[in-house]
Amino acid sequence: MTLLLAAIEDAKIWMVADTAITGELLGTRDRVDHLKIARIGAGALAGFAGDERSGTEILDGLRQVAQGVEAIRWIVDYQERNAASHVEIAYGWFAATQPHLVRIAAAQLEYRDVLHLGDTRAFSRLQAIRHASEIDPPPEAISLWMHYCEGPSGSVPSGMTGAIQAMQQLFAQTDDRTVGGVVVPYLIDGIEARRCGYNHSVTDPGCMSLVAGGVVEHGTAERGGFGVSVYELAEYDGT
Repeated sequence: MTLLLAAIEDAKIWMVADTAITGELLGTRDRVDHLKIARIGAGALAGFAGDERSGTEILDGLRQVAQGVEAIRWIVDYQERNAASHVEIAYGWFAATQPHLVRIAAAQLEYRDVLHLGDTRAFSRLQAIRHASEIDPPPEAISLWMHYCEGPSGSVPSGMTGAIQAMQQLFAQTDDRTVGGVVVPYLIDGIEARRCGYNHSVTDPGCMSLVAGGVVEHGTAERGGFGVSVYELAEYDGT
């Protein structure tokens, strides 16, 4: 399964998704990771939830057609021809400097400003995290957050930052194997679509007992700290 969030915000389009892939061909506790969002040329983004093979075929096929209306028709046609594939698509692009975002499922099209695909239970839990007064920090620890998105102009939309942080917290709070892996964000501003990078690290607990000149300990799995860094390698060949 999948959890994918997307929105139009600050005249940009962003998408955020997990990477976990589960299925009947994998063992009960087995899971592999797969990118579920892709750049489609320089001016569009697409992501999927559902059947991995069908989702990957759609993302690959979109690179062969024109962006916008023609791409939407191609997706609808694919879903009509493969009704048993059970795959949902989020597609975002710019036309005449205006952002557009659609959800396509069962060959039905919806224009949206905000959307989600995939696991509805996971989405409900994520919404509870996002709408809390603040995302709870680890107790007695120092948390550091940085994000990086070369290319699109201006700042990263706050909604995307909140979605990344909430999805990370969701992974830590649940033992549901249908979502998880790594949170991967993309952003498009009408000029260029880019995969964004970020770093989130949390020290081990115990900062309240530090004395002047004391050493702030790195995060360790044994004591509850952690660190995750996501960025794109050269030539877009991995994360």
